[in-house]
Amino acid sequence: MALNSKAEICLPEKTSRSENAPVCSVRCYSKSSVRVLLREVGEAMYGVLDGQERLSAEKRKAAIKQFVSDFETAVQDNITINDKPWQDVSDETDLQNAVFLDDLVDECVFDTAIKRKYFPQKILRCFIKTLKSERELMTIHPPVKSETVAIDPEHGAHMEKLLTAMPCLAKWSNETEKSMERLLQKVVGVSEVMCLDPLVKNSELQTSDDPEPAKKTTSLLPSRGKSGEEKSYPLKSKEDIDSC
Repeated sequence: MALNSKAEICLPEKTSRSENAPVCSVRCYSKSSVRVLLREVGEAMYGVLDGQERLSAEKRKAAIKQFVSDFETAVQDNITINDKPWQDVSDETDLQNAVFLDDLVDECVFDTAIKRKYFPQKILRCFIKTLKSERELMTIHPPVKSETVAIDPEHGAHMEKLLTAMPCLAKWSNETEKSMERLLQKVVGVSEVMCLDPLVKNSELQTSDDPEPAKKTTSLLPSRGKSGEEKSYPLKSKEDIDSC
């Protein structure tokens, strides 16, 4: 469709397909569903020319009808229903398909009803067999008798003693922890003292021109006075004795 300056509608001319052109078609399965879609599209196309005020109402209606018919023919030429062209498919095929689907549904319902009737019986038989086998296995093993555990009265007395002694034990444990902390602090101090090195202070020597005064040797032993024999017989050195 094309609009000229005089607002006249020029409808496209119908052209026949070339025989050698490749056929490209969309495959569909129901003719009635395609008709429903074409009807919906046609209703949407009725408002295409609402803004064309230069055209009269009659021309708008005629143009819209032509648009819808051309669109429907184009769609019908480019689709196939079950690999058959649109014209070769009758309207009764949809009814036949519906009848076929109804028969198929009936068969499915019948099969499910039969299965619901007979399968529970088969399941029940298998369930009974399993129960019997479990009972046979239970008879093989001897029954287990539970032993009665007698409570020792002395055990209860010991527990009461422990409960009464627990507060004292907790108190003693706290006191021992505190005393241990104090002992650890003292041990750390002693170890630090033992690791200290003695400090040696070197005396400073005074350098001067005067001769150094004779140092007095101080002996730690007490001085012993000379006896009378030592005065009369003085001690000789080792060299004098050897020379004699």
